[in-house]
Amino acid sequence: MVDLKKKRFPRPHWEYYALLAAFIWTLSLAASFAWNVHQGKRGTLEAAQVQARSLFRKDVMYRRWNAGHGGVYVPVTPEVQPNPYLSGVPDREIRTPSGRLLTLINPAYMTRQVHALERGGYGIRSHITSLTPIRPQNAPDSWEISALKAFSHGSKEVSSVEQLDGKPHLRFMQPLIAEEPCLKCHAKQGYRDGDVYGGISVSISLEPFLAIERDHLLPLVVGHVFVYLFGIAGLGIGVVRIRRSENERIRVEDALRRALELSGIVLDATHDAICIINAADFKIVGANHVFLKEVGMNEEDVLGKTCHGATHNSCEPCAPPDHTCPLQATISTGTGSVAEHVHYSKQGEKLYVEVSTYPIFDELGKINRVLHVARDISERKRAEESLRESENRYRAIFENTGAATIIVDEDATIFMANKEFEQLSGYFKEEVDGVKCWTDFVCRDDLDKMLEYHRLRRLDPDAAPRNYEFRFLAAGNIVKDVSANWTMIPGTNKSVGSFLDITGHKRIEKALRESEASLAMAQKIAHLGSWEWDVEADAFKWSDEMYRICGMDPRVFTVTYEAFLDMVHPLDKEAVNRAVNEALYAQKAYRIDYRIVLPDGSVRMVDGQGEVTFDEAGKPIRMVGTTQDVTWRKEAEEALRKSEEKFSKAFHASPDWIVITNAADGKYIEVNEAFLEITGYGRDEVIGHTSIEMGIWFDPRDRILMLKLLNEHGLVRNLEVSFCIKSGELRTMLWSADVIEYNNTACLIAIARDVTEQRHLEKELLKSQAQLYMKHEELKNLFNQMETIRREWEQTLDCIADMFILTDHEGRIKRFNRAVEDFTGKTHRDIVGREWGAFLAEHGLQANADKPGVEIYNGSADKWLVFNLYPYADPFGTGNTGVVITIHDASATRMAAKAMGDARGDAEGNPSAV
Repeated sequence: MVDLKKKRFPRPHWEYYALLAAFIWTLSLAASFAWNVHQGKRGTLEAAQVQARSLFRKDVMYRRWNAGHGGVYVPVTPEVQPNPYLSGVPDREIRTPSGRLLTLINPAYMTRQVHALERGGYGIRSHITSLTPIRPQNAPDSWEISALKAFSHGSKEVSSVEQLDGKPHLRFMQPLIAEEPCLKCHAKQGYRDGDVYGGISVSISLEPFLAIERDHLLPLVVGHVFVYLFGIAGLGIGVVRIRRSENERIRVEDALRRALELSGIVLDATHDAICIINAADFKIVGANHVFLKEVGMNEEDVLGKTCHGATHNSCEPCAPPDHTCPLQATISTGTGSVAEHVHYSKQGEKLYVEVSTYPIFDELGKINRVLHVARDISERKRAEESLRESENRYRAIFENTGAATIIVDEDATIFMANKEFEQLSGYFKEEVDGVKCWTDFVCRDDLDKMLEYHRLRRLDPDAAPRNYEFRFLAAGNIVKDVSANWTMIPGTNKSVGSFLDITGHKRIEKALRESEASLAMAQKIAHLGSWEWDVEADAFKWSDEMYRICGMDPRVFTVTYEAFLDMVHPLDKEAVNRAVNEALYAQKAYRIDYRIVLPDGSVRMVDGQGEVTFDEAGKPIRMVGTTQDVTWRKEAEEALRKSEEKFSKAFHASPDWIVITNAADGKYIEVNEAFLEITGYGRDEVIGHTSIEMGIWFDPRDRILMLKLLNEHGLVRNLEVSFCIKSGELRTMLWSADVIEYNNTACLIAIARDVTEQRHLEKELLKSQAQLYMKHEELKNLFNQMETIRREWEQTLDCIADMFILTDHEGRIKRFNRAVEDFTGKTHRDIVGREWGAFLAEHGLQANADKPGVEIYNGSADKWLVFNLYPYADPFGTGNTGVVITIHDASATRMAAKAMGDARGDAEGNPSAV
């Protein structure tokens, strides 16, 4: 039929590409790591420079303030002596009216004082210096000399990392620019406004910055190692997948090449309609007799005709939604493709076929032709339709339960779940069926209890509770409160569970059940084997598929006619032998269905067909044919029977009541055991009667509302109604209903769940929540009152000029008023938690603390202060004792007393003045 060309493609060296990619990846990660380390060191140095620059600007700012005020006066102390370099300045020392001696502090003197405090308190080394210092101690070191020289050449700042005391320090220096206030002292040195007359150097220890840099280095190393390993793993997986794909392509190509090398005799002997199509214009260039018979044309009419014209009587190629063209898919992908089509014979007869297409490559590796194989599946379609009708009948029950429902195997694997369970869990059905266990959806705290129920239920269905609530773990770790109902399927180890989401009082709207995946197809595509018999030489040749159908190993099994008859079932052996003899000697067509017995004892049904070639004298010389496994017909019938049995059991085992009524007269056609158990009626009291006759509806208006919703929407979901059971008890139910076709009759299927106990618990819960809310409001009002009192107390203390301090039992300051902040100049966070004795000593109040109740003069504040301390017990009864400290400013009182004394003395010395 067609010239076959062989083409083999060289296999790429993926290992070399992988090594190259790994090398590039390694270099990239190494470069990234080096760059990040460099940036970290650069950031460390820049952070230190920012701090040094801030310290310099701070020094310049208060120097300007000092110079702008012509210096400031401070009390003379042992630490602060008059500046000898200001001896020529008038009023270098002054005395206050109270007799206190003050000395003038110029900017340089103030800078040295601040630098001394910084060095002692913070470890920062600052130095004011100049190439021509007035004070010899301000002479620069070698580093500062080089920096000052750089300033004279126009540099704005100088910084470098140096070792001081064996530790790395950032040394930073900026120049001091002469301004008009500065020239009071420096004009005599020859400086003018705008000249660089010195600088301030700042030395900051780099150890804290380097510690931060080291802390950031470990995550950087771990992150780069993780990314590197992840990339290497990805390259490895990619190489494995590419290699697997290439091997699969080569395997398919070799298999296709071997298949295309079959002789034209085998193609003509097959039961499938086969043709070869030109890939460029879709025209047929060859076809076997089965294809010609299917389309009702001879070979001359078919050759040159397009495939869609011959099989579909169409001028255009197949396209969705009617048909997907496997020919176009094969040409675009270069691989085989399968699709189901409807073909039409010349007489217009409709044929259901499965079309398979495979590419045929030319010498350049391009697809020039396509092998088109069409298998008649009309008989399989009829079997599938019968199975589908059965599944749809029972699926309607599972689809309309109104609850999320699953069927669980003995090992806890979820065998089947409906769409309501998809909505409840947040997972697709394909992610659940046969993949997940029901324990995957249970919160850990409830898991042990439910596993015990699962075990007991399989020992005795009544040993474990059927209804209970638990916390359901949905996708995204979303926890839902769920009401569960479990029961066993009789005769199996499977159980049925239904769940109702009660978190937000939402009801499950629709439940679906799909039949198991193994029953989605009633039969598999039949396998076809070809054979050839040289009658004169008595030699047989079987294809590989023939050996597989018969269960034989071609390496050890020798095919003879006698060996073939030995495989035939004893009851069919005579009919097969007669059919072969009639084909050989009576020139009748060879076609027969018979059974074969495999070496393992299993029996298969096969369909055999063949044709005999005769010589000129009418003597048979060769016979070729095919054998097709048609066991699937029997398997489809058995699958149909099992499907009906399985869904019948699921209907009767449902924990919720399910009823089917006639849509025309409302009479009950079928009810499950749950309905009989809840209502208390017997089956003979229900079947053939209506709900009105039985008086089940407590409020007839509920039935009218249900029928109205059913007429408007075609279904009812989770309608809450009240039913009166046989005992006269009222039960609250969630009612769901839908219209289905059952035994070719319009029927109403209804599912109801008993939620009487749940509604009672919900009312109790609402009552408890209301009581809890009232208690919460009472506590909130009490807290607001206490908070108001606390704020008023603090505001009152802040308005008092005396200082108040409250400490805990360890002597640490807990609270204080604003007068403490004003006196010390400290902020709230600098005071809270300090030990009160050390805090008072730090601010010159130690003498007051040593002599409570005595007026003592505080020189730094120029005030007479009185210290008092009052212990207090912990109001919470812990036995701990704190203290309340008051510091009263008696200066005004003392001055008033002095003024009064002076006035009294004057009056005694000069009575006339009185």
